[in-house]
Amino acid sequence: TVGQVHFIRKVSAEKKIELLNLDWDVPGTQPKQGVWATLQFTLQGAKLRIYAAAPDAPKRKCLAEHPFPLKEPVLPLREEFERPIPVERSLLSSSADPFRLTLKKQVMAWLSTMS
Repeated sequence: TVGQVHFIRKVSAEKKIELLNLDWDVPGTQPKQGVWATLQFTLQGAKLRIYAAAPDAPKRKCLAEHPFPLKEPVLPLREEFERPIPVERSLLSSSADPFRLTLKKQVMAWLSTMS
């Protein structure tokens, strides 16, 4: 499915990382260095990128990029798995459905009796 998967790996003495039972070259690194690998799936195929740091690092360098072999086509992300639109979860939200609006009025009336 379209998307990405992240991995953290340690570089071997041969300047490679092992990922999903395959060895990948990582030039410009030192043995035992930790790297961040991102396997990205698109409708055109898959690509592995290996970075010197995580995505939230202020400065991040791509150390290597490799095409990733697939035996199956990449499918679009189904709608039910896409990120939902954030919705106010409060029972007292005024943007809520009629049930919540009725509940809000009842709770507010009840709270007003507590003075």
